[in-house]
Amino acid sequence: MKERPTTSRPIHRICAKRLCTFSTISLNGVKGDVMHDWMSTKPGNTRLCDLLIPGSHDACMYMLTNNRGGPKANKSSVITQNKTIAEQLACGTRFFDIRIYKNKAGKLHAGHFAEKLCAKGKADLGAYGPSLQDVLKQIYTFIKTPASNQETVIIKFSHIHASNTGAVMQEVFDQLGTTLFRKRGAYGNFTIGNIPLMAVRGKVIAIYDKNFHASGPRADTVITYENPKDDHAWDIIGDKHGMLILRGKYANRRSLSDIVKKQTALLAKWDKVHVNPAFGGEMMQLYWTSTYNPLKSKPFTTNIEKNTRPLWDDDGKKKLSFLIKHYHPCVVLVDFADQAKNLLILNAPSSRF
Repeated sequence: MKERPTTSRPIHRICAKRLCTFSTISLNGVKGDVMHDWMSTKPGNTRLCDLLIPGSHDACMYMLTNNRGGPKANKSSVITQNKTIAEQLACGTRFFDIRIYKNKAGKLHAGHFAEKLCAKGKADLGAYGPSLQDVLKQIYTFIKTPASNQETVIIKFSHIHASNTGAVMQEVFDQLGTTLFRKRGAYGNFTIGNIPLMAVRGKVIAIYDKNFHASGPRADTVITYENPKDDHAWDIIGDKHGMLILRGKYANRRSLSDIVKKQTALLAKWDKVHVNPAFGGEMMQLYWTSTYNPLKSKPFTTNIEKNTRPLWDDDGKKKLSFLIKHYHPCVVLVDFADQAKNLLILNAPSSRF
C-alpha cells in the first residue's frame, strides 16, 4: 500500500493577514503568523487517513454560558480551550471534538459534563458552553472565506443523548448547508479515511456516532463512526458500516508517564492494523490530554489547564514527537489548542515516507 507522506514537509503558503494574535513562530524551518490554509499545500490525491491533523479536545469549552455544578464548582474544572472555534481554525486546528446537550430552555449547547450522568440523559454535574448555532456559524464563515476555502474541517459529535440526535442533525444541516460533504457519487462507497483531499476541499465533514440515523435530503450528510473498544476489534479491516472506524481513546490518566504508556499501547495496536494490505482507511486519534475525569463527584476542583502543562514542557514535547514519528496517528487531540502546538504536531518527523 502507499506509504504515508512525511509530516515534516514544509508548509509554504502562510498568509500575512493576521486571523489571530500570535508572534511569529519557527519550528523545524516553518515560519508563520497563521495556519489558516495548511491543508491546501497538500496534494489533492492525499487520503484523509494519510494526513496528520491537529485536533481540539472538548473544542467548544472556551467559555461558559451556564454552570450547573453547584456553588463549589469552578471554571477550571470544565474549561478545556482558551480560543474560540474561529481562532482555533485560524491556528490550524481542523478536527473538532464537540459534545452537545440540550439545556433547560431546550436549546442545543456544547457542554462538559459527567459522562455517566449524560448516558442517563442527565446533565447536572458540569457546565454549558456556547450554542451549537454559534459554533457552526464560526465554522461556516471560515470555510466560506476565500483565504481558507480550500481547507477541510472535520467535526466529531459525541456524548449526544438519543432524544437530541434529530435536533442536532437538523441544526448542522441548516447552518452548514452546501459546505457539508455529501457521501455520494464517485466517493459514495468510500470509507471516509480513503477519500482524497480533492473531494473534500472547502467542505465540512460531520461525523456522528453509530446510533445516528437520517433519511431524506440530509441522509448523505450524516456520516457515522465506529469507535471500537481498545481491547478488541483490532482485527477489523475497513468500516463495516461503510463510513469510518475511528480508533483511539483518552488515557484517563494524570501523569505524563501514564499517559504515554496508555497511548503507546493503543498506537502499537493501530500500527499492526493499518499496515495490512487490506487496510480500509481507518483513522487513529492520539489524545495528548490530561483527561482524568474531574467531574466524577461534587465538589470538583480539578484544574485542567494546570494538569496539561507537563504535556507541553520539553520532556512532554519530545515524547509526543516520538509517538508521532513511530506510529503516525491521523489526529492529535489537545486541550488549549494554539498555533505553537499545531506547528509542533505538523512538523513532527514521521518514519513513514
